[in-house]
Amino acid sequence: VAHAADPRAATGVILDDVGENDAADAAADGPDNALLLLLRCAGSPSFAQHVANLELTLHLVEYVLKSCNAMRGVDAAAVKEDVAHAEKKRKEKEKSAAEAADAPPSPRKEGGPDKRHKARCTKKTQTPYDRVALALANAPPTTLSSIQSDVDDPEIAKLLTPDYPFWCKRVLFIDDYYTSFNKKNVTLVHDDGGVVSVDETGLTIAQGKHFQCDVIIYATGFDSNFIPFPIYGRNGISLAEKFGANETNRFQMMRPQSLWGIHVDEMPNFYMMIGPQSLNPLTNVTLLCEEQAKYIAELLSKMDQAGHSRVEPLKDAVKHWSDLCLASANEKVWLRCNNWYLKTTKTDASLETERSSGMWMETYEDYLDHMLRGKAGTQDELLEFT
Repeated sequence: VAHAADPRAATGVILDDVGENDAADAAADGPDNALLLLLRCAGSPSFAQHVANLELTLHLVEYVLKSCNAMRGVDAAAVKEDVAHAEKKRKEKEKSAAEAADAPPSPRKEGGPDKRHKARCTKKTQTPYDRVALALANAPPTTLSSIQSDVDDPEIAKLLTPDYPFWCKRVLFIDDYYTSFNKKNVTLVHDDGGVVSVDETGLTIAQGKHFQCDVIIYATGFDSNFIPFPIYGRNGISLAEKFGANETNRFQMMRPQSLWGIHVDEMPNFYMMIGPQSLNPLTNVTLLCEEQAKYIAELLSKMDQAGHSRVEPLKDAVKHWSDLCLASANEKVWLRCNNWYLKTTKTDASLETERSSGMWMETYEDYLDHMLRGKAGTQDELLEFT
């Protein structure tokens, strides 16, 4: 799934590897597997070349959207039959196109265009990405309708319905979460003030009600913007100071300043991996780790060969990258709710609350263009070696 965050950067998976039978089986197994298969296909760098299997891919798009919208089981045999039918139609079109190509051109009416040629040109210029994007763009909203259909009590369904857009927070691929609230032994406790205290018998919410508990499961997520220990650079400056973290904001990195999320000025020979300003919420972290590790290793080797013992980024290079990161978040869905990516909420603008600039919100490939391919400057132009 992570590969699909940036289809152009995905590697090693091509549509032909999937195969028609595997595609039918995956679609029949349910929307989760069909979605995984679909994303494998769309995540291929060679996807645009595999026009032959496009009808099958589009069929999977439609199936996944319908399944996710209904959030209900689908008859496996019927799905296999539908996939087979779609593939049969594709082959028939392929055969017809081949026969048409071998046939002599039909006489063209005086003053009129060659419609057959025009149709071929239109089909040729419409890429697989265009057609898949069109199918996704026409998809109906699914979250609200599925919650309303899954939860029996309308009031509970209303409380469970998010007030932020899809993808603003991490998405759960699960079929039975909302239906669990229909069980007699499951109760939704809603309190805007949350839990205020925990004692030896249970917990108390802001409204004053106490719940006796045998087990408490903390589903509080993790704090990716927190600097847990001090790191000091030249002249005693700390990383917390450089990144705008202080006691007032609970040492959150609200204003990280870096080059590619790796180098920090005034901190020579300091390298971060998966640091702020180096990835967006859909980046494949494993791939990013590999590229950053290779970059750092090659840089150290280059420094060793040149007799350099110290490196740090130029201040102008850090400012330019930080400005790019801040601008990259504009209009992105992740700014429209409170999430761990940014420690930012949808009310920041109205409350004049500081907005975090800790993420690179453009594509993974664009990030590599900057870090590895010198899109905004080479190492020698952006780094200072001594």
